[in-house]
Amino acid sequence: MKPASVGNFVWFDANKDGIQDADEFGVAGVTVTLTDGAGNPVIDLDGNPVKPVTTDANGKYEFTNLMPNVDRIVANAGEENYKVIFTAPAGYSATTSYAAADGEKDSNGADSSVTLTQGQNDETVDFGLVADGTIGDTLFWDVDNNGGSAPSGADKPLAGVTVTLTYTTPAGVEKTLTTVTDADGHYSFKDLAPGDYVVTVDKTSLATVCPECTAQTHAPSGNLTASEGQELSLTSKVTLNPGAMTNNDQDWAFTGVANTAIVKAIADPTEVPAGGFTPRHVRHLHADAHERGPEPRHRRHRAG
Repeated sequence: MKPASVGNFVWFDANKDGIQDADEFGVAGVTVTLTDGAGNPVIDLDGNPVKPVTTDANGKYEFTNLMPNVDRIVANAGEENYKVIFTAPAGYSATTSYAAADGEKDSNGADSSVTLTQGQNDETVDFGLVADGTIGDTLFWDVDNNGGSAPSGADKPLAGVTVTLTYTTPAGVEKTLTTVTDADGHYSFKDLAPGDYVVTVDKTSLATVCPECTAQTHAPSGNLTASEGQELSLTSKVTLNPGAMTNNDQDWAFTGVANTAIVKAIADPTEVPAGGFTPRHVRHLHADAHERGPEPRHRRHRAG
């Protein structure tokens, strides 16, 4: 008698369409169990219990050395079909089942009935996972240089800044997602799986949107002191866990030291002019004085 086998792939369905796309990755460590149609344990051709398996780093699994269905029924007095049962890990749920005409590229659902003939190798039983993780929030121009994670008073949102999200799949492949801040300075990455991520504000697009953003008063790590020649903190590490799948605390506040100095010198700190101050290049008065050179002093003439 030739043994039969069944297996294939558990993947993260990033776009939730129920179909395996080329850029979607396998999920490691998912438990897969093989039973008869009624959920009872089964034995292999050698009479050994068929134990649950876990998916490898690429999301692959396989059960081998199985009895064909007819012979198994006679030997084990079991139900007619095998059943492949997937256990979704914490933080995940099942995607849409049977979404594709091609049965090799969709999900069979959390449990799937399978009939195996002698020598058959069924590599079409797949399971797609989805998740609802979210990372995001706001980039803004901190007009009054008071820090904080959210705009206040006359602060201005920074629209059109590119933000990236980078992570590494269980198979070691680095992936990058990209978005752009909206009119309110907000950005968001959604439908994320549990794992480790790095959020990065793109320095080039920030400079294009806000050439005056040469200093910083807030990053996800906390408030910062704006200063001349400050090195901007533009990256942040985020971990999503099954019990904490939302992190909307990734905020950045930028300012310009020269502009802030002028604002504080000419305005009551408690009163910012209506509409705030528009960021623009400002020349320091002491610089102008230096360029003109020292003022001539009046000399006192002696009487005589």
